[in-house]
Amino acid sequence: IILGWLINSRRLTISLPYDKYVAYSRELRAVMANPTQNVRENVLDRITGRLNHITTVLPVTKHMMSKIRGALSQAWTHRHTRLTANELADFTFWDKILDLVHKGVSMNLTSFRAPNQHGETDACTHGLGGYCTLTGRAWRLQLPASLQDIKHINFLEYLACCIQFQLTIMEGHSSEYDCFLIEADNTSAVGWMNKSNFQADDDSKAAHHGLARKMALTALNNKVCLYTQWRPGLSN
Repeated sequence: IILGWLINSRRLTISLPYDKYVAYSRELRAVMANPTQNVRENVLDRITGRLNHITTVLPVTKHMMSKIRGALSQAWTHRHTRLTANELADFTFWDKILDLVHKGVSMNLTSFRAPNQHGETDACTHGLGGYCTLTGRAWRLQLPASLQDIKHINFLEYLACCIQFQLTIMEGHSSEYDCFLIEADNTSAVGWMNKSNFQADDDSKAAHHGLARKMALTALNNKVCLYTQWRPGLSN
């Protein structure tokens, strides 16, 4: 055990030790079992610290920390807080992640290396598209007039990145331990592929976090890792 992680140098895996897994999941499920109850500051603080420990090995899960940290900020002010539906959805996500990380995560998914999957994406107010440089597969999605100008362009850019990633996996062009490089010319979308700091609980943020959860679970269930990079608009 090194820094709270069980390192198996033969299987090349990193996993959460059994005692930590039991303690983490027990406290998480106790909160989920009483969704209408107020959560005390010290409980939420301890849960936040434990989940942050998981993100050091699974960076793709950092997205699902922003709302929990927002709830903790509320708890610091009032000594307790009641979790919203989106915050409880993040707790459900983390419950699945704890099971996964206890079984073991490949070291191939935690180290920096050259990507072997590469996609380019772009979006505008009336559509979005992208292509895979490995297969030459290109796609585009034209938005009907009724759906235009509903979402911010940053969200559409992020959606394009997510579609490119999901499409490559759905079509069977990826293998275990692949590293996906998704390039876009929108700095917000590129940053959101790793984490976000939204505290508001409106519909647009709910859609954003729903995408983030799906992306993270898809990456972890298919044992692939994500790497994003910004590309200047003139060269995209």
